[in-house]
Amino acid sequence: MVAEVESRPPQQRTGPEPPTAHDVVEVWLGEDGLWRYRYRDLATGVGIESNRGFGTREEALSSAALAYPGVLVVEVRLERSPVGGRAGKIMIVLLMAVLILGLLLLVAGGAVVMVLALRRLRKLLPGRT
Repeated sequence: MVAEVESRPPQQRTGPEPPTAHDVVEVWLGEDGLWRYRYRDLATGVGIESNRGFGTREEALSSAALAYPGVLVVEVRLERSPVGGRAGKIMIVLLMAVLILGLLLLVAGGAVVMVLALRRLRKLLPGRT
């Protein structure tokens, strides 16, 4: 038995889909000091981030409104990583410097111990003055 299916012509798109309640554009200040935005479809979790950063909040808002007209634009605050951005790079450099300094002190200490041990051995060997 074959079910009859109503035949409909395909719907044609004449322009972009109108925004829904699930659409939002998020604007935030990045760790690099530039403002960024991303479109998010809250229903599906899909996000599209802007391809560049902006020097001011107003530039980012203007660009977001131009890219996604009619979509709600909200400013969000991102949780900053304690070891992210410039501060993170400085922390890594300082950590590496401390590790290298510690290694050098360990090697120097070992060399001093070796020199002292050799001096003592010379005194203990017979025939040496």
